Amino acid sequence: MTKRIIILLVAGCSAFAAIFLVARNIEIPKSYFAFGLGKPDILNEGELASMKYADTLSCIKCHAAIDSIKNQSAHRKFNCQICHGSGLKHINDPANNKMIKPSDRKFCLKCHTKDTCRIVTIMQIDTAKHNSKTNCTKCHNPHSPSIGASNISDSRDTVSAVKSESKTCSMCHADKNTLKSSGVHKNVLCQSCHGAGEKHMQDPAVNLMVKPSGNTFCNTCHGIGIASATNGIKQIDIKEHNPDGSCIDCHDSHSPLKGF
Repeated sequence: MTKRIIILLVAGCSAFAAIFLVARNIEIPKSYFAFGLGKPDILNEGELASMKYADTLSCIKCHAAIDSIKNQSAHRKFNCQICHGSGLKHINDPANNKMIKPSDRKFCLKCHTKDTCRIVTIMQIDTAKHNSKTNCTKCHNPHSPSIGASNISDSRDTVSAVKSESKTCSMCHADKNTLKSSGVHKNVLCQSCHGAGEKHMQDPAVNLMVKPSGNTFCNTCHGIGIASATNGIKQIDIKEHNPDGSCIDCHDSHSPLKGF
């Protein structure tokens, strides 16, 4: 009886060994032992894998203004592609490969929903109490989410940035924003004339905005010989053009050509 058991065990082990050797030859690539134990062919497989993500320096080439805003905000450490998706195709062919522009409230809440287990450095909100029926971008610029984002320089991104900033101001000043949006000042940030607005948003009664009214202020953009003339901005010689009056005597500062 013992001999039979031993014979069966030997036969079983032999069969298992044979199956193992066959499987080994099939599954283990010939290159496995080429440089020691490993799979060097994986290097070639990696080279063949399609690339999807771009270097963020490529984003800055066209979106420098937006990048400068983001780099001064709480979102400064985030790669653009975290929110906008992989960008290599867009960089190679922008016209036919648009980037994602998330604006839905649910997208922002992926990071900002109040959660006691979440990293405390992320600003969290109670979704049931904090402006629950409005998209976050109604009040917050996604590139600089603190109320009252920084001003930006003139670039191809200026128009989109103005629209985003105007949403914040128009919550209380819809009439002024409507007037400005229909005039030649439509691409000028409110803060370019009225100063930074973060403190004003937090406590409007105590922190009033600047309301420039003198000719000297208007002359910073519209004066003869000012560099802004190269951008097609109307130039005026204030020594000859109503020198004893103020620009706003005739021109509405939000839509200066209205009525002319």
